[in-house]
Amino acid sequence: MKKTVLLIPALIFCTLFATAQKTTATAAKKPVVDAEKEPPITDTFAYNIQTTIHKLALFVQDAERPIELLTQNYLGIQNSCQPYYTAIVRFPGAAENIISRVKADHDKGVILWEWTSYLVKAPKGEFNKQSLLDLTTKMLDIAKNINTSGGDDKNGIQLITGYTTADWGFGNTDEVKLIVQFYKPGYQTEQQSIDSLKALYLPGFKSIETAGDATKKFSAALLGEGLSKEKAVAILGAELRKAADIDIKIAYQMLMGCDYDLKAKDLMAVLDDSQREKIRVFAQAFLDAYKEQRPFDIKTFDPNPPPAPVYTYQSGGNTYTGTVNPNLFAKPAPEGKRVHCPVCGGRGQVEIVDYSHTYSGIFSTITTQSTHWAMCSYCGGGGWVTKYKK
Repeated sequence: MKKTVLLIPALIFCTLFATAQKTTATAAKKPVVDAEKEPPITDTFAYNIQTTIHKLALFVQDAERPIELLTQNYLGIQNSCQPYYTAIVRFPGAAENIISRVKADHDKGVILWEWTSYLVKAPKGEFNKQSLLDLTTKMLDIAKNINTSGGDDKNGIQLITGYTTADWGFGNTDEVKLIVQFYKPGYQTEQQSIDSLKALYLPGFKSIETAGDATKKFSAALLGEGLSKEKAVAILGAELRKAADIDIKIAYQMLMGCDYDLKAKDLMAVLDDSQREKIRVFAQAFLDAYKEQRPFDIKTFDPNPPPAPVYTYQSGGNTYTGTVNPNLFAKPAPEGKRVHCPVCGGRGQVEIVDYSHTYSGIFSTITTQSTHWAMCSYCGGGGWVTKYKK
């Protein structure tokens, strides 16, 4: 039977929880160590860290070995919409080993990559927090003494680091990560990279449903290519103006989806006064819906509603006209009660799965997942809805 619980590798489990064994001295003389033999391995954890990083360095520092020799299966995109893959070089028994693209530097002709090994990946609270913190400290002490000199400016290790999520107050898992950042050559010019990203993401700007997500990925990927914020705003602004001239609702979705580092007010400057005013109407309608804890659908929202009807009614022998419906309060509003949103369970957010990966672990079949949290669109993030009596 498949399990989704993630298990700690046996070697690291021993490092974490094995009790030190006392040895009893004997009267017998110890054998003389052969000087030509390698010394025995007394710390398997340290040995695995050293040999794994040295193996990685052999690939990284060899100018004849491209980055493709270090990657295996494509897993998708993650940080700043950069691709990531399973790694050829693996830490023995680790739960997962990946390589991700971090950022390009087209002036230097290099790309910064990151090799990450999940030495521990287990459900939150499964193991003693202090043990995980101690393991992380030991890992970093070992790593900082490893000599990774060699290679050149385009083929070299830049940083060995790591951390644990054991003391984080959020997240569903406790992790211990060993991380190595390194440079490998990049072969595209800046303009070639921009053209590639346009070919990938611009088709998403053609519909209201996809414009927000496409803009989020496109803007983050532009920054991931090492472009300045000013240049990224100029590129995205040109596409925003084209979209606004076709459908202002698409432009609104693009503004809502753009990377936080690219300020919406800078992008708004490319629109004319009429377009900016409609965007403000959309934004206000969204805020109103959020305050009232009801869904907001940009596809059906009309920024130019018809004028309010004029009503005529009698009161005290006089005739009055106005836009207020005199029957509005004639009947009591249906009774209802506030209940937790059935979609998000009252959290105001829903967890979305980016990818799910199943592999055979040491003890059982293991499934790892990468997820992110997004605002619940049903309750608008409030966590509550009104349930009316029928």
